[in-house]
Amino acid sequence: RKEPWMSVDLGAGRQFVPNRYTLRHGGHANEPPLRDWVLEGSNDEGEWHVLRQHDDDHALKGEYATASWDVTASNAYRFFRIKATNPRPVQLSIGGFELYGKLLAME
Repeated sequence: RKEPWMSVDLGAGRQFVPNRYTLRHGGHANEPPLRDWVLEGSNDEGEWHVLRQHDDDHALKGEYATASWDVTASNAYRFFRIKATNPRPVQLSIGGFELYGKLLAME
């Protein structure tokens, strides 16, 4: 089975070294927020590297809740994705995604 996911492409010539990120739950109370997921980075959309793993994380509480987490990344990436890892069916409902760190412009 494929887990639901969403990704962001920073565009050709740009890479980013994240040190923190924020998610906002994108749904009402009847839409369950994420509890089990990973933040991943890639430079080719084929090989993904786990930057932070969340297991039974209850930080996103309530309608449109927002939470932030630190990230330890030693590499820069062009692509980032949030992928649900829960074994039960889950709807990926994200209302906001922010990355903090250092943007690198490649020539």
